[in-house]
Amino acid sequence: MALHNRQQMTKLCIESLLMYAPENWRFKFFFVDDGSTDNTFEYLTELRVEKQITCGDGEWYWARSMQAAESSIDQKADYILWLNNDVTFNAEAFGIVEKCRRDRLGAILVGQFANRDTEILSYGGFWRASRNPLKYNRRFVSGEPTEADTFNGNFVLIPWQTARMIGSIDGEFAHAYADCDYGLRAKELGVSVLILPGFLGFCDANIEPVRTSVLKEIRELSNIKNSPLRSQVRFFKRHGGLEWPIYCLTPYLRIFYERVKNG
Repeated sequence: MALHNRQQMTKLCIESLLMYAPENWRFKFFFVDDGSTDNTFEYLTELRVEKQITCGDGEWYWARSMQAAESSIDQKADYILWLNNDVTFNAEAFGIVEKCRRDRLGAILVGQFANRDTEILSYGGFWRASRNPLKYNRRFVSGEPTEADTFNGNFVLIPWQTARMIGSIDGEFAHAYADCDYGLRAKELGVSVLILPGFLGFCDANIEPVRTSVLKEIRELSNIKNSPLRSQVRFFKRHGGLEWPIYCLTPYLRIFYERVKNG
């Protein structure tokens, strides 16, 4: 888990995990507290679970923090679980997880979540819509686990041997892209990526900021949390083929085009 503030949210997440997870699951938590300024670190130190805590300087963000957490794993496990601290589980969640885990050994299992207010899908899996590595379709999966091309990293259960084959999360990304990159890398190696049916619980989608000028739009497009240019180039070069410069520049050109078209 990568953490930066949101102590109360983290508490609710961990409580719901421990409440609903099967009794035969034994957890060891690997927390990275990336410069929290609330009492998140104090909460983690007092938490009565098997754990290891690593501290960042506030500039690690999600990808580097998750890479640091994974590199801290000091013993073999059955699975590695990625978990965002804004997730809360429902009572049915781990029944869904357990059934698929037993039936599809070796597969990466990805959880779906809903916005609390609307109960509409907020995070889950994606299916490529074109050669552009950032063009995807997203849909809610019900009924049976469904193969996807990549995913959001809110709840991702990875068998140990599968994780060792793929390698760790790429901490050279800042915030965005790292989970999508991991899913695409897994698929390139022939790993099955399965979206679990139904909702495992709630996780509100991040709200996009309001943009008011070309300069502000470009700054927002390239900011550290969303998708800094260095991360964009890294992602498109890895997954965009020979056309990667076009895919990388298109969002910026679109901003200028829309502004010119609309006066």
